[in-house]
Amino acid sequence: MRNVWMWAAVWACWACCGVRAAGDPAVTPDEVDVLVVGGTVKGVAAATAAKQAGAKRVYLVTPFTYLGEDMAGTLELGLPPGDQPTLPLVRKLWSGTAGLAAFDYTPSHRSPHPRWGFHNDWWERLSEPGKPSNPTDGVYYEDDIAYACELRKTSKIARIEVVVFEKKGRNQAKHPREGDAATGAVTCRVLDGPLKGQTIALTRQDKAGGIGGDAQLLGVDAVSWQAAVGAELRQVEIKVVKASSAQHQYVARIWFHLADAEKISEPPSPLKVKRVLDRELVDAGVGFLTGTAVRDVFRTDRGEIAGVEIVNRSGRHVIRAKRTVDATRYGALTDFGKGLAVVGGEAAFSRVVLAEGKAPFAPGMKVEPFGEAFPISHAGITGRLYRCTFTLPMKDGTYPSFAAAEWEAREKTWVDGMLDDADLLVWRTAAWKDLETRIREGEALGRAVASAPAVAGSAAFNPSSRLPVWGEYDVVVVGGGTSGSPAAIAAARAGARVLLVEYLQVLGGVGTDGMILGYYDGNHCGFTEAFKKANREIGGRHGLYRRAETWRKLCREAGVTVWLGAMGTGAIVENGKVVGTEVATPLGCGVVRATCFVDATGNSDLAAAAGAATEFLSAQEFALQSAGQAPHRLGRDTINSDFGFVDDSSAYDLWLFGLRARAGAPNAWDLAKMPDSRERRRIVPDYAVNAQDVTARRPFPDVVVQSRSRQDSHGYLTDDFRFLSESSANLVKLKRETSLSAVFDVNVPLRSLLPKGLSGIAVVGIGTGCARDVLPMIRMQADLMNMGYAVGTAAAMAVGQGGEFRSVDLADLRKKLVALKILRPETLAWEQDVDVTSDAVLAAAVKTMGRDFTGTHVVYRPENRARALPLLRAAFTAAATDVEKQNYAVMLGFLGDATGTEILADIVSGRRKIITFDRTGAFGGGGQPMIGYMIALGRTKAKSALAPLLKALSGVKPGASMLTVRGPTLALEALGDPEAAPALAEKLKVFGAHAVEKATDLPPLGGYGLGPEMDACIKELALARALWACGDHEGLARKTLESYARDPRGVLSAHAKAILASERGDVR
Repeated sequence: MRNVWMWAAVWACWACCGVRAAGDPAVTPDEVDVLVVGGTVKGVAAATAAKQAGAKRVYLVTPFTYLGEDMAGTLELGLPPGDQPTLPLVRKLWSGTAGLAAFDYTPSHRSPHPRWGFHNDWWERLSEPGKPSNPTDGVYYEDDIAYACELRKTSKIARIEVVVFEKKGRNQAKHPREGDAATGAVTCRVLDGPLKGQTIALTRQDKAGGIGGDAQLLGVDAVSWQAAVGAELRQVEIKVVKASSAQHQYVARIWFHLADAEKISEPPSPLKVKRVLDRELVDAGVGFLTGTAVRDVFRTDRGEIAGVEIVNRSGRHVIRAKRTVDATRYGALTDFGKGLAVVGGEAAFSRVVLAEGKAPFAPGMKVEPFGEAFPISHAGITGRLYRCTFTLPMKDGTYPSFAAAEWEAREKTWVDGMLDDADLLVWRTAAWKDLETRIREGEALGRAVASAPAVAGSAAFNPSSRLPVWGEYDVVVVGGGTSGSPAAIAAARAGARVLLVEYLQVLGGVGTDGMILGYYDGNHCGFTEAFKKANREIGGRHGLYRRAETWRKLCREAGVTVWLGAMGTGAIVENGKVVGTEVATPLGCGVVRATCFVDATGNSDLAAAAGAATEFLSAQEFALQSAGQAPHRLGRDTINSDFGFVDDSSAYDLWLFGLRARAGAPNAWDLAKMPDSRERRRIVPDYAVNAQDVTARRPFPDVVVQSRSRQDSHGYLTDDFRFLSESSANLVKLKRETSLSAVFDVNVPLRSLLPKGLSGIAVVGIGTGCARDVLPMIRMQADLMNMGYAVGTAAAMAVGQGGEFRSVDLADLRKKLVALKILRPETLAWEQDVDVTSDAVLAAAVKTMGRDFTGTHVVYRPENRARALPLLRAAFTAAATDVEKQNYAVMLGFLGDATGTEILADIVSGRRKIITFDRTGAFGGGGQPMIGYMIALGRTKAKSALAPLLKALSGVKPGASMLTVRGPTLALEALGDPEAAPALAEKLKVFGAHAVEKATDLPPLGGYGLGPEMDACIKELALARALWACGDHEGLARKTLESYARDPRGVLSAHAKAILASERGDVR
């Protein structure tokens, strides 16, 4: 048997961390003075006390995605009745200062933006105390708008301020929804207090500063309207009047500035707990890493702990420690591997829920409301915290037994008015102590270990290759998100014994914890429609918990065994077949074996651990769909976010992204425990669906899902085919749209979900195998739910074939999926692949593409390109029209042939106009054609290409958009001419240096839109990459790339390292 763990990239990750600045809080060390295991408040107190007492190297690890699991994770947020905060850390948690009055508001009508949901006021952003983070952070109105505002309490207000966005729009006739935006007047009518009945006119001030994003590039100005008040008030009506000359307006913030800053003393929200504890460790200089469990404990010959082996999304790492502190909730480090000390086959537990309306109820369960300090009110929704205590059967103290109890606890504590529930179940032992006692114990432990001598005796740091086997199943699904939960339900309904492993404490992924509770695009059919019906019928007033309960109910009814808070971290492979997975939990690690596996991690974690080839970032053009981490507002449903890049396969990058997101989050109850990533690591499959397949709507006999979506790229596309594709999409006028949108149908085959070279495993979700630019069209929730259910159905069939997905009867599978309405009946006739490679098909495609690109999906297929070249040269020579000459020239250029160089050079230099034809439904939309002509010209490698490309580069000015930078840099990178190096170096100098050395040098993240930080970095990297390909100049490209290689932002660092490792002139 061969054990395969998180492959070589694991060690690359640790090495990568090692070259970063030593002060980075998450850099994983090999040896420390004090190691704290557990991110409880006791652990944070111990780590900071040890550092303050003189320990030089202090490091903390926790299996949870945040600090404070014993407060924020349990919702045990209070002090004993009658107690007041006395310890400094508790005072930080309880206290604060407000310069703005908190208030709730109701608009006279809702925002009607027809296309961009982030311009609708879904999450009541106008009352946020933070500045608007981006030009997209404004609420769209086509007319005047009034807001009924009620302050949480009567307060003396110094002034009222309303921030709006103004911009010049595009041609109103062509783009009806994108005209000018401006506000003409703002007034405030006072409804109570000494100024009752008065109307105060706000005055337009200078432009408001500090607005992030592409404000300058988009021509957006933030404008502040203000008025002095100087009186007490509580209820007002704010009216914002659209300028008569504008087509619409954007309202961004309403602020009531207090006359005197108020000191606040109240129990903290979960988000505040996490923020305060983050800040506590960062300020103390303590290194820490979230999402990291202990896999093994090393003891000296005297029995003292000398180190641990940790495991996380990046892999495994050994840390030696002079002293350790067990700050886990139940002594999991001290008694490692023993589990909970359960006596008598049962244990007492408690779980806290926050509910609106009635309290939870279950026979034999004691329900205690928290004290009067805890009613939680937001936007007219009032909830109360309840501690529910009960006794549950526990077969033993192992994690599987604990997981079963946790699953039963959720059954007992569900209530239809649920606003939040504890992530974690509390074992009610004598060891459970109040908050200040736990902190005092932690501080005492920290001081003691800081001055204690190192552990005595010798220790062997040899990680165990033997772990307890926790179970054997027919099908194991790793990842309980959008695709994983349906996969488990489908397999169980088909009769398989199924285990579902999910590292969060809730099922549903981005559709629950990620706060994306609505559907954007997607093919709404099959299981997706069945789920929506079940979700409507289950009751529950608030979307997140109604959805979570629906997933739990469907799993329970199907007989799925579910382990929450458990991470699949390794694979066991025998003769090329995945036969087991290692599972890491807060109570230790174990192995689960199965006939077949479904990797639903969304990041191909299990497949990668088994040795599958994967792809994510490379030395080619940097492009990544942006991610966010959504705030959790009580009672709110969908809250989208989009503000940065993250590598979900890196524990370090996840830690950094979460740290910045919590720091920059709005004034919310909590923050999602996971990033809403739109692009992650993907497998290299048996066959990757590509852009040409999408354009042809290619049928496959092993189709498992038929996706339907716009090309929602959240960034930009990089596939060459965006410049060569013929029109193929359905042009649909969607709800509230003013123009036709290109909606693509994509047939996704089973072979694209199977890692090349491995058996016994299929990958679902956004970790599946497809061309990068196809992903935006298959990643919609509605489609991923159906994908998961289809593969779960196939997994149950594969059990009878020894776990081999490739042996499943495809005709039978299609029949099952048609019956489930996941596939359309037409698929029943898809018995074999269509011909896209024969000489006859290729010759016909070359002939037709000259007119309007019809047939390019055949010509530009990778397997056809070499054979297409002579046909294209002949067609170019025989072309009778200018459009044919142009089209053949650009195709030849992309294939590296210089036959059409003269035409391409004339187009790029402006001597020849591009002959356009309708490409509305083309892959990529047919936009920015000049970039395509530049790239084609560069790929000819012709000397005559240099002058027009340098001229294009000269027009790139500081502050230019990435679209302006892309064309010349990609073309010169492809050309690789050393004569271009000096000009590229000069541009690189002008665009500045934006890499950073330490994570703590980075600002918070939040809002919607990438903002200037990443925009500047991407442009700088594009110039450096082109300069590197042209041979560098005065070492500037190397200097720039090496600075990014040390950058703590993982995606930028990975890209820079890939470029440095490439041969000059051979980046693409």
